[in-house]
Amino acid sequence: MSHCEELHSPAHLGRTHMETMLGFAGVVGITMLALFAALALQSALLHLTIRLMQPATADRRPARVAVAHGTRMVARAFQMQR
Repeated sequence: MSHCEELHSPAHLGRTHMETMLGFAGVVGITMLALFAALALQSALLHLTIRLMQPATADRRPARVAVAHGTRMVARAFQMQR
């Protein structure tokens, strides 16, 4: 069998196709792994950003009664002067 005949033999063509499919499967696998790693990193950074922003949100604690009472007294005194 000559070298040219060996390159076109069914066994060689099958081997070439198999190597091509394995290479493609490897590229797909690595791409999927990179995608999931990027999504995990993005999710982690989003959670970190939200957690860091928590102190900057509006304070939802009720106002102290003494402060609210003093504010009402000042408003009432201001209305009497008008």
